[in-house]
Amino acid sequence: MLTIEAVSSHLCRQFPLRTLPGVLSAEVALIDYETDIQHLLSLDGSPDSEVILSVSSSREVDMFILKITRYVAMIDKEETGQLAIDAHKFDLDQLNGLQVLAARLEHPADEPIELKPVLSEGVHTGRWEFAPEKKEPGTWLIYPSTDTRISLRPVVWPIPNEGLTDYSSDDDLINAIAIPRQHERESQIVKVIEAMADNFQHNAWQTVEQLANQFGHLPLATLDLWRMFTRSSCGMAALVLRLGNLPNDFYRCFERELPFAWETVSLRAWEQAMDRLQKQCGNYPDASNTIFKERLEKCLSALRADSGALSYLLGIAASAFNEKEKKDLDILKNPAAYDAKKELFAGENSKLMSLRRNHADEEWPSGFEEILHQARNNPEVEKFLVPDPNEYRDGVINMPVVAAIAAMLDQSDKFFPTPKSIHQLRTARAFDMQWFDDAYNLTIARYLVEETCNV
Repeated sequence: MLTIEAVSSHLCRQFPLRTLPGVLSAEVALIDYETDIQHLLSLDGSPDSEVILSVSSSREVDMFILKITRYVAMIDKEETGQLAIDAHKFDLDQLNGLQVLAARLEHPADEPIELKPVLSEGVHTGRWEFAPEKKEPGTWLIYPSTDTRISLRPVVWPIPNEGLTDYSSDDDLINAIAIPRQHERESQIVKVIEAMADNFQHNAWQTVEQLANQFGHLPLATLDLWRMFTRSSCGMAALVLRLGNLPNDFYRCFERELPFAWETVSLRAWEQAMDRLQKQCGNYPDASNTIFKERLEKCLSALRADSGALSYLLGIAASAFNEKEKKDLDILKNPAAYDAKKELFAGENSKLMSLRRNHADEEWPSGFEEILHQARNNPEVEKFLVPDPNEYRDGVINMPVVAAIAAMLDQSDKFFPTPKSIHQLRTARAFDMQWFDDAYNLTIARYLVEETCNV
C-alpha cells in the first residue's frame, strides 16, 4: 500500500500496489502521484507544508518513508541584518548560482533589489546582506529569482514605520496588504477582492497583475492575497474571466497549490463574472462584442478542458450571452427531450452501474459522513441524493451531487468551508473522475428540470 499523508492534518490518500505473480518487486514513479502530492501539500495553505509518502507491506509495516516539502532550504533572518541558509546543503557552484531578491509588497511595480552575498576570502558563505535599518518601511519579501534552480523558502521581513511619513496608498488592496495584524489583514483583503469582482476596472487589478508577474514563480501560499482569493467565489470567477495581463494559465495554480476546487464556484459567481466581463469589453466600442465573445469562448473551453464537471454549470451561466449555450439549456430543461435521472441511475448501462462495476473489487475511500449528514438534513439537497444499500460507496456516489446542488444554490461555503472538506471533494473525484463529472453535470440537469416543473 502506498500512502501519502499531510503532516499537519493527517489527511491522506492511499493506493494499493499490486505485483504480478512470481514478481517480488514493484516500481513506484512519484510523477504518477504528483497531483495527489500537490493537493495534500496545499491543504493548510502554508508554505511550510509537508507530506509523508510511505510504502507498507501487507502486514502494515512501513518499508519505505519519504518526506516531501516545497523547499530545499529556508531563508532565515538574523539579528545582524543578514539573511542565511544552511550552506552545508550545497556545494560552492550551487551557492554561487543562488540569486536572492528583496521587494516591498506595497510597491509591486518597483524593481526588486538583488541582495549581495556575504563572502569570506572570496567564498560564498550562504548569507546575504539585507540591512533593514537602511530600507524603507513596509513589508519586504525576500525570495529566490526565477533563474534560481534551487527552491528556497521565501521570508517576510516587516519594517515598521516609526516616523511621521504617511505611506498609505490610494490602492485599497495595497493598504490591506500592509495591515500588520493577520486576521484584520485577511478580512480587509477579502473585502477588496469582492469589490474587484464587481468591477473589472477596479484599480487593484493592476496590483494583482504586478504581484502575479513578479512573484508568480513562487508557491501561491507565499502571499496572503492568493489564499484570500480562494475564499471568494466571485473573486475566483473574476480572476479567470477578466481581460488582463496575468501570466498564462496562472488560474490553474490555485486548485493545485491551495485548498480550492473550481467545482465549488457558484452559478451566481459565474453569471456575475460574465456580466462584468461584458461591461469591461464595452470599453472597446468598435469591437466589444467580438472581444467579449472570443474571450468568453476561450475561457469556457479552457475551464471545461480542466474539469468536465463544469460543462453544464458554465453553459447555464453563459446562456444569457451565447445563443448556442441557450439552446443547450432549453434542451436540459425539457424532460421530454433529455432524461438525466434515467441516464444516471436506470438499468445496467447507467452511469451508476458502470461506477459499481468498474470498482467492484477495490477499496472505496471513506470519511464523507459529516458532509453527507449535513446534505441529508437540507431538503433542497437531500431530494437529489442517491440512496445506496452499501454505505461504503455512499460518499463517492453522492459527493458530486452535493457539490453540484451547492453550486446551483450558492451554498458551497456551507458544505465545503474548510481544507478538510475540499480534500474530501477532491478525493471523491480522484477515485473516479468520469463518474464525478457525469454525476455533477447530470445532477444540474435534474435540478433544472425540477425548477422548470415547479414554475
